Amino acid sequence: MQPTIPPDVVRHALDAVSSSAVFARSPRHQRLLRYLVEELLAGRLANLREIHLGVHVFGRPATSFDPATDTIVRVEARRLRARLQRYYASEGAHLRVVIELPLGSYVPTLRWLSAEPIHRANDESLPVIAVLPLEDLSGDTSTWADALTDEITDGLARMADIRVVARTSSMQFKGARRDIRDIARALSADVLVEGSLQREGEHLRAIVQIITANDGLHLWSDSLVGDVNARFRFFDIVSAMVTRAVPLVLQALHHDVNSIAPTADGANPQAAFAVEPAAAIQPDTPEAVRDNYERGRIAVRVRTTASLARATALFAEVAAAAPEFARGHAALATALLQEVGMTMRSAESAVDAIKSAVNAALTRDPQLPEAHATLGTFHMYYEHDWPNAERALLRAIRFGPSYVSAYRSYAFGLMFMRRFAEADRMFAQARRLDPLDAQTRVHQGLLLFYRRQFADAKAVFSGLLDVNANDVLARTLMAASCLHSGDHADAEVLYRETCKRHPDLSIGLCGLAVTLAYRGQHDEAREVREKLVDFASKAFVSPYQFAMIDCALGEYPQALDGLERAALSHDYNFQCSAVDPTFAVLHGTPQWSALMRRFGMPHD
Repeated sequence: MQPTIPPDVVRHALDAVSSSAVFARSPRHQRLLRYLVEELLAGRLANLREIHLGVHVFGRPATSFDPATDTIVRVEARRLRARLQRYYASEGAHLRVVIELPLGSYVPTLRWLSAEPIHRANDESLPVIAVLPLEDLSGDTSTWADALTDEITDGLARMADIRVVARTSSMQFKGARRDIRDIARALSADVLVEGSLQREGEHLRAIVQIITANDGLHLWSDSLVGDVNARFRFFDIVSAMVTRAVPLVLQALHHDVNSIAPTADGANPQAAFAVEPAAAIQPDTPEAVRDNYERGRIAVRVRTTASLARATALFAEVAAAAPEFARGHAALATALLQEVGMTMRSAESAVDAIKSAVNAALTRDPQLPEAHATLGTFHMYYEHDWPNAERALLRAIRFGPSYVSAYRSYAFGLMFMRRFAEADRMFAQARRLDPLDAQTRVHQGLLLFYRRQFADAKAVFSGLLDVNANDVLARTLMAASCLHSGDHADAEVLYRETCKRHPDLSIGLCGLAVTLAYRGQHDEAREVREKLVDFASKAFVSPYQFAMIDCALGEYPQALDGLERAALSHDYNFQCSAVDPTFAVLHGTPQWSALMRRFGMPHD
């Protein structure tokens, strides 16, 4: 259980914030923050209202100040919130006491920040929350209901001291008519958030409930009505409401999340709960832009090359149309990374756009978890800078304790650096947060493959293919596991099937050529390599794949040259080289060690 933060410690943290470079040129924000914190410590929560702040902090006349026409409090609270985010993402990143101003409230929150965010995230005592798909009661608002579900999940995922089940797993229960306790057991959840969305003419009504998983007891519920034509702003307000309610509910259940604002006189914490709709999301993003953003997120989840290309185009439109919308920039950077990972484009062609999008996202929201995770991935794959990659990924986990992609990316980096035990723990955490997602199982199978536990890896991939025969990752990794465990004939069958099922991807031809070389059929392997050269004249083919074929053919100098080209061209796949069994024959040679050392990879 975390201790209550003593007032003198809070004031010390407040002094550090006020004297920082981020706040040095803003006496107005120093004054506003100090007033909010001191009133909080004194237990005078009634003073943390817009009218009171306008009069006592900003000097507006008490007899004439009207917040409806004078928005100074809302505007400066928004700017203060952004300044705090910049501070804790830079100068204040090492501090353990964090002062935050939640969206939709003028009541600051105070919390201890664990010195070891990874250890805290792995704490089995943390309460687990699952946001179930909101029910569409109108029959024509299913997509909107899913979007609202996503907003609530994303808001909760950034909270400390809880674990939030990822959307991939929760959405598998969309439309399910099952006992709530069965769903909770499947998701390993302690608390469930459920509800509905209904269209009523030109309005939307959202009803949200928080219930206990073991007995279905309703702990909290509320409803809000919003304008159909401003639905995404309405969704942000609902999300803010739920984010404020969850800590109160968990406190009632004796879960110490330490994110409830402490009071000196035992004042009712419900006083801190009210959501100010006008402040729920800043800056405003046009509804059409938010609609494109949600459509892009849907396209990403389809997981095909065509859908990913469409998502990238939509996110590019979002970033251009709403330059202050940080999540749009982050989504564009992530989609571009995924296109490179699926060999849809070369890394060189995407590097500048990825850098620009990540920087734009972090400039606008320095604590955006997905932006830090993408930055870490970029450092790792394209700059071969593992130290900075690790720092960025740990920041992503700090700012998004339930952001499952950050754990996966960090696990990949640890795996590539041969820190297998740590990678296993991170993959396990990702699986706890997303227990029903097949991709997490693929990744854990990949770890077994790189640890040379081929029989166990094949068992994982075989199970995945039984469920989804079109899973290209599971199929190609199953083939690779067969190949490196000596089952060359099975590997050839699987790679040939990959070529038929996925003719738009180069991995099938690459794997087939490597397999034929392993079987001693070098002429046939070279024929397939030529087909891959022809493929490369029409679409991008990773230099790494040619290096794999050349190494299997025993053409080691050519393979090393190919790996160097892969590294210099920011090839996504080069990061695998130190653990890829294809290149084991080169380990220990001076040329191999020099290449690995040059690009920051393990080489002993």
